[in-house]
Amino acid sequence: VKNILESVLKQRLSILKKAGVIHSEDVEKVRKLQLLELQGSLARNTDVNKNAYLHISLVAECLKLQHALLLLQTQGVTPLVDFFKKMEKQASKTKAAKRLVTDWTFKKAMIIAYEFRGEEGEHPKFNVLKELVEANAGEKVIIFTQYRSSVKKIAAMLNEIDGVVPAEFIGQSKGMTQKEQIATIQKFRDGEVNALVCTNIGEEGLDIPAVPLGILFEPVPSALRSIQRIGRVGRTNIGKIYVLVTKDTLDEKYYWVAKRKEERMGQLLDDLKYEVSRQRTLDSFDA
Repeated sequence: VKNILESVLKQRLSILKKAGVIHSEDVEKVRKLQLLELQGSLARNTDVNKNAYLHISLVAECLKLQHALLLLQTQGVTPLVDFFKKMEKQASKTKAAKRLVTDWTFKKAMIIAYEFRGEEGEHPKFNVLKELVEANAGEKVIIFTQYRSSVKKIAAMLNEIDGVVPAEFIGQSKGMTQKEQIATIQKFRDGEVNALVCTNIGEEGLDIPAVPLGILFEPVPSALRSIQRIGRVGRTNIGKIYVLVTKDTLDEKYYWVAKRKEERMGQLLDDLKYEVSRQRTLDSFDA
């Protein structure tokens, strides 16, 4: 499935490169941010570029293909199938979705994924996650993942482990009211729930109690988000953090991107501390 999706993506990138609107057709090198910036640039120049709308639609296809690859590599086949279903519904509304779902090569990836979903199609991360939770039985755990479909699947899996009482914790825009959020956190605090499975809502300023164990289902390329996730663990005592990284996938890339950003952030903070300390010394000398 990955190979097919990459071939479809490369074909779209090749068209854009030949048209002179993108510098590379390398699937590994073209970033989501580049495509989003290109989309905005094309939209601002529709009056001078007669093919702008075609190129905008092709960029939209590339973004969808990148997202499909991300889901497949970091979450598994089932979330990818859910995404394919959404695209089929969008096909009557957007040209990008329609062109993809009617492209025979892309359709082959869809057919394989539909046939492969289910128990055999689960991502190997789920087994590792289960082992980690079982090995730390009795401890409260918070699990972060980017996608709501993964939240549901993780919670269902944890529910089968003796002694583990999971609860989903998602944003209000994704179907959970503020009242439900507060009630879920209170249950976690009181021990009625001992495994909180969160989307990025768990990274933010809500008063989630500190836990001894945190599992990141996937790395995120943002240093800030990574720090916020880790900051939920071990605030009162030393805690443990596990990051699930799948070899030879986008997971590895995102892990190291965030790591480098964190290191740069640390260096900047050290430089700032030095400057503040130096300034205080000079102020004291002047006085």
